[in-house]
Amino acid sequence: MKKIVKATLQILTFGFGGVMISLIISQFDAIAQTSSAMTTSMVIAQLETKAVIDELFVALDRKDWGRTKSLFATNIAIDFTSLGGGKATIPSSDLVAAWTKNLYADKQSLHMTSNHQIQITGNRAEAYLHGYAYNKLISTTGSDVWQTWGTYRINLERTTQGWKINTLEYFAKRNEGNERARDFVPNN
Repeated sequence: MKKIVKATLQILTFGFGGVMISLIISQFDAIAQTSSAMTTSMVIAQLETKAVIDELFVALDRKDWGRTKSLFATNIAIDFTSLGGGKATIPSSDLVAAWTKNLYADKQSLHMTSNHQIQITGNRAEAYLHGYAYNKLISTTGSDVWQTWGTYRINLERTTQGWKINTLEYFAKRNEGNERARDFVPNN
């Protein structure tokens, strides 16, 4: 079984930018030991969905909007009510357009996630994870940093183009800093 998984993960590693195979194999071993009901395909699906989630936040911070959009289904259910935003199902292109405007080139951002708990049911995945986000304005007046800690619920669906995110919900546990650093968009 380990040889089959290693060969499959070598293909995934190539597609997801050089993740170390030995690390993935050790993750597979740890997951497989916790549940005898876990199948190889479920473990691979968990690793694939985690890679998509991680890539979302890397693409956001790189401001790679094309890559960001490619990770979403056509429509996405969002919930940012804990940050004063809304809850709706919208075209994913609208979400990416809003991020493009808010996370403009001169605004620094850093998104980190951890403690991924991913459940696979057929061609659907539901992930719960912890998150941290940092926004910093290039400013000489007042506090220029805003940050938040919370949890995400992210749903994905397997498509012919791979796993796509169709739900993105964030539940803030703590926000601190200058709200202007989060919301400010320069007049251009």
